[in-house]
Amino acid sequence: MSVATATVATTVATTAAVVTSTPSTTLPWVFPGDQVERLNQTVNAAVYIGAMAWGLNTAVFCKAVYTLLRNGAHRWWLWLSLISALWVLSTVNIGCDIGSNTLVFIEYSHTQAFYHTTMQSTPVVVTSVITAIASLILTDAFLIFRCEMIWRCLYTSVPLGLFYVVSVACAITQCVVIARSNGSIWTGALLNGPFLVYIIIAGCLHVVITMLIFGRLMHYRWHMPNTVMLEFVKETMGVTSIIVESAIPYAVVSFVWMILSCIQNVGANVFVPLLVQIQGITAGMIITRMADYSAWSSSYLQSIVEKAQVSDDAFLPAKV
Repeated sequence: MSVATATVATTVATTAAVVTSTPSTTLPWVFPGDQVERLNQTVNAAVYIGAMAWGLNTAVFCKAVYTLLRNGAHRWWLWLSLISALWVLSTVNIGCDIGSNTLVFIEYSHTQAFYHTTMQSTPVVVTSVITAIASLILTDAFLIFRCEMIWRCLYTSVPLGLFYVVSVACAITQCVVIARSNGSIWTGALLNGPFLVYIIIAGCLHVVITMLIFGRLMHYRWHMPNTVMLEFVKETMGVTSIIVESAIPYAVVSFVWMILSCIQNVGANVFVPLLVQIQGITAGMIITRMADYSAWSSSYLQSIVEKAQVSDDAFLPAKV
């Protein structure tokens, strides 16, 4: 009887030890049940949407490269380097996202939410975050440069530059948090933490840049001399031209991403890989217009004024 009792006790102790040594898959934060399921769905959908956007990004990249090499635009090598870097970053980013998403379904099929919230410091995920941040740094710098080309005003350039520095600092901080801890880019919409601060700053910066460029282009539109209106309006003031030059799709996606994150909706995850692809698309389309000599610039504005044989201080950008 004593032997049986000892055997049972040993078995119970061994079982308890095994259970204790087994890693817990309990989520580090308390999510409602529907939010956990939606988290898995939105991450999966985000990867598919990002992959489709990558196809469009690749088409825009090829078009931009062809136009630059054909026309030999001013500083074509610089713009070619920029769009090539953005395309490589977006390709690596979506590749890492696809690999990570595949790993979730193969090795973490029953604990997907656990993987998305605590297993984000793996090399493939960190690489995805780094490429996204690098793409953001290059794209925002390019758009601020375009804004400066159109405005030529320190009152807009200096605040945007400071805003940009803060955004980059927050982005790098987010990358470090994910690499060194159990942070997750996919839970930024569910937690009022540093990720939300970064999302708000980045989203506001993109919206402000678009509003400044759009407002200035509308100013030019109303002050453009009638003698050249018909000649230039289709090239520079068509709906497509305004959308491309103002980076409106980039601002709209950033704004929706920011709003969904602020209301703690996991639907914000859908826009994370998409933003990386739109960054490459936005820069590629603007550079294509620059290579075709149809993008807004100081020299382009001056040529319009010379053709009209007028000198309108209200039309030309102010030099500050």
